[in-house]
Amino acid sequence: MRNVIASPTRLDPWPGGRHDRPGVSAAGVPPPHSLIRRIADPEDQTRASVRAEEPAVIHVLVEHASERERILHVLHGSGHQARGYTNAETFLADAALAGSGCLVVDQALCSLSGVEVQRVLRAQGSRLAAILLGDRVDVTLAITAMRAGFRDLIEKPWTDQALLDSVGTALARSAPPPDEVGFAWARSAVAALSRRERDVLDGLVAGLSNKIIARRLGISHRTVENHRARLMERLGVSSISGVVRTAIAAGILRMTPGVPRIRTPMPEGPPRIEE
Repeated sequence: MRNVIASPTRLDPWPGGRHDRPGVSAAGVPPPHSLIRRIADPEDQTRASVRAEEPAVIHVLVEHASERERILHVLHGSGHQARGYTNAETFLADAALAGSGCLVVDQALCSLSGVEVQRVLRAQGSRLAAILLGDRVDVTLAITAMRAGFRDLIEKPWTDQALLDSVGTALARSAPPPDEVGFAWARSAVAALSRRERDVLDGLVAGLSNKIIARRLGISHRTVENHRARLMERLGVSSISGVVRTAIAAGILRMTPGVPRIRTPMPEGPPRIEE
């Protein structure tokens, strides 16, 4: 999953970076700057004021030595203050976590998962903005991560620019909170999808694979892939986390724990090829 946004000193109004920032909606209207920017974390405005007064440190919790060193090298080379950790226990015991900054954490850890580490931090009142690294980012992981308060998900293998831009978003000093205008834009963008594109969107946010969606809709796997590509283009996203963000803002998917709320149940039935 690529994440390309503005430089770390410039606020990007769209949450996953340039790849998740719509150019225009299906109706030709650009989205409002506040759209879904901070849905996962309503305390951002308070945190932003604190960041302006404290130096930001990027904490890198990745157990694989070569990947951790590569991340630190990229961050240090871009002028960031960063420190690495080899395990969750050492990281959670660091007093520096009380300050402002950012966490880059691998989902695959030995003792606690990246999501579990974030849950511990939130329970402790941590003000760190968190970014999750994952070997495979799917809808289930995206929903789980957002509920845990992650700002972004980066799918491996990641690029230097994707990492820097994601960190830049997380360290942004201020951002407008989501408002009804942003939610209305998301709802209108989803409403502008074709019936079949909406069917595929419902399947995606329900955590279904393309193969299962194809079987339930009675269409070919390739047709599902085509509809998926078109709906992502029309929503202005190119990652599954971007799809989830838009679904949340549009009211299709709820952030509270439980089964995702899908407005239109996917039909069951024997496969019939529909190109």
